[in-house]
Amino acid sequence: MKPFFTKIVFFSLLLIVGATPLFAQFTREDTVIEDKIYRPYSNYLLLSVGKSYNIKNTEVETSGEVGYVFRVVNQFFQAGYHLSSDQFFLNRSYQKLNDIYIMYGFRKETINRNMDIFLGVSYAYGSTYWETDSLNKKWYRGFSVPGIRISADYEWKIFYDIGFGLNGYAEWNQYYPIVGLKINVYFSGAFRGSIE
Repeated sequence: MKPFFTKIVFFSLLLIVGATPLFAQFTREDTVIEDKIYRPYSNYLLLSVGKSYNIKNTEVETSGEVGYVFRVVNQFFQAGYHLSSDQFFLNRSYQKLNDIYIMYGFRKETINRNMDIFLGVSYAYGSTYWETDSLNKKWYRGFSVPGIRISADYEWKIFYDIGFGLNGYAEWNQYYPIVGLKINVYFSGAFRGSIE
């Protein structure tokens, strides 16, 4: 497991260094649109729902996420909570992945679009199918493990600070590896007021 983890970390660092020119941030000056003032590269909230593919159990699941992207000086981070399960969110299931994550990434924003890519670590917990015994009874096993997560977003802005888009992601941990695609709703804190 350790050599595999080392390879993942090395690949992740190469990906971050290689992607830096694509997501270079050029300006932080305020933008004025129809007498309203907006601050580019402001923090934003993402609400997402979609489908994930459970690699271990080879089945499609329902997923949801709440993520918050914030800037520290000129660096971007994303923190949030992700859920994936074989049942709808309100239904009880013994097969469920919960993720709490923090990621570092790159972001490119224009008047009509927001794009980003993030890579980081997660704390994954929940339970997953383990085996079926001789009496044909399914058994599930609880887990609590670290993981690695990568995520990429593309949002179309309806207004400068509100939009919708797509999120592709992958989560790797020992018990519940998944990949998925979700629809995002984007809420930015870019609005600063009106010109009087």
